[in-house]
Amino acid sequence: MRTDPLENTTITLAMAVTSSANTIFLIDCLSAEDLQTARRRHEGICDELMSLPQSGFQADTSRVVHLRCQTREDWDKGLNKIRDVCKNGLSPLLFIDGHGDERRGLLMPSGESVSWEIYLRDLRAITYAARGELTVIAAFCYSLAVKPMLKGKKEKLPFAFYFGYANEISAGIVEKETKILYESLLRNGGETLQDEVLELSCFDEYEHAIDAIAHVVMMETAPRTLVAIDPRFSRAKLRAKVGRDLAADGVKMAGYGKAINKAIRNPKALAMKLIEDVMHDTDRRRDFIRNLHKEMRRRTV
Repeated sequence: MRTDPLENTTITLAMAVTSSANTIFLIDCLSAEDLQTARRRHEGICDELMSLPQSGFQADTSRVVHLRCQTREDWDKGLNKIRDVCKNGLSPLLFIDGHGDERRGLLMPSGESVSWEIYLRDLRAITYAARGELTVIAAFCYSLAVKPMLKGKKEKLPFAFYFGYANEISAGIVEKETKILYESLLRNGGETLQDEVLELSCFDEYEHAIDAIAHVVMMETAPRTLVAIDPRFSRAKLRAKVGRDLAADGVKMAGYGKAINKAIRNPKALAMKLIEDVMHDTDRRRDFIRNLHKEMRRRTV
């Protein structure tokens, strides 16, 4: 678990560092000339599992699957296979090794590429098949190029947790950092990750939800501070803005006035609704809502 502050408030919440998982997939998009980080990680994870007295994988190395993807067709078949087995109850953790291009997406050894749009589409299909439980470790350059495509959107992410690199990175650093990551996840559920300084960074649905609800939470817990920071969030201006947005969409205000006033007067309910919109329906979301509700009530009192 980790504890993060909700921006501009005194609220702190306990958060997980990965989603639930019972199978690791190593998706290997490297050529024969590359440093074989995926193959070596496969061996390392299996050794780590066998050394543990007990683990979430019950030392079952058959739950660590190495999939080689040399072409776009290999990628399609591999991701579809993972999606299909997730429909039967499997919860996946994906390591993806390869080369990334900031604009083109994930590059295949064949010279083909998986565009970022297709890449996210395929991850989303797996996430929904896995009931919102997907952690991705994208161990290649520019893998965080997907973040600006998703940040700020009022919809669920195509994963629960996504670890990646913002820039070009050496294969040696990738191998070192992913080893630190999987050892921490297998040994202590990721608790020691907070002590590590890594190039690898995480974008997850907690951050996504906090972005969506930060101002709404402040409407409940610190309304004067919020208006001082941004006068647009006064209740009168919020009502006027909602009215203009509805009118622009061709919606008549008749019948909506009371609903708008109710939402503005009850930021707590609005925050919970926003969380349901941007987080997958998991125990993690239910815990987050319950903890946020408790902390908002404590802070308001």
